[in-house]
Amino acid sequence: AGIGTGFNFSNIRSKDEPVRGRTGVTGGPVSFLRAYNGFFREITQATRKSASMGLLHVNHPDIFDYINCKVEDGQIEGFNLTVILDDKFMHAVENNGTYELKYKKHNANGEASKTLNAREIFDLMCQRIWDNGEPGVMFEDTIKRDYFEDDINILANPCSEALLSHGDDWLELCVLASINLPKYMALNKEERERVVDTTVRMLNDIIDTQDYVIEYQRKGMKDRNRKIGIGVAGLAT
Repeated sequence: AGIGTGFNFSNIRSKDEPVRGRTGVTGGPVSFLRAYNGFFREITQATRKSASMGLLHVNHPDIFDYINCKVEDGQIEGFNLTVILDDKFMHAVENNGTYELKYKKHNANGEASKTLNAREIFDLMCQRIWDNGEPGVMFEDTIKRDYFEDDINILANPCSEALLSHGDDWLELCVLASINLPKYMALNKEERERVVDTTVRMLNDIIDTQDYVIEYQRKGMKDRNRKIGIGVAGLAT
């Protein structure tokens, strides 16, 4: 139906690492990202394009390839990209310090890790955001500290408007709506309040009336936090 799904590629080994018992090497997370994008392109040909989320931790050795993989318009068009940042990295950026990239296993050159200047990564991210609006960022430690009491798994919906989590028998979802900003600005105060109130009520009703594919989803959304989000459309206008 054109909805999106989130994927964290951080646990995939970096490219060009040796494969045990084989003569080849690994493709890395960006190759998986392109493959997933091609798959979604095929299954959504007759509907609106999907808007999936790709996540990669800043300590992954392929972080530069990931940040640069959508430099040209139209590349990996079915995914929004986000880099997961932690406090350690941000402190290194502030202090012009170093940050360690971590390999899952030794790579072909025998390295288990690699250290570089944190601002080199951060500046490249800023440049790409200026160029085409990606990647977005997710502050991992801030989320855990401010939004969740327990150290549970953290996900996001495709455009990161909503923080989602999951447990052993439940999976959070969110339902979103956008307000037409140019028309909204033409309303008076009372009319604007009515629009927001009506939208909240609509989204809440959708949670109760929609069909859930699996029981995990119903438990996570309908019985737990009932997450909704209201955004705007037409900002450029």
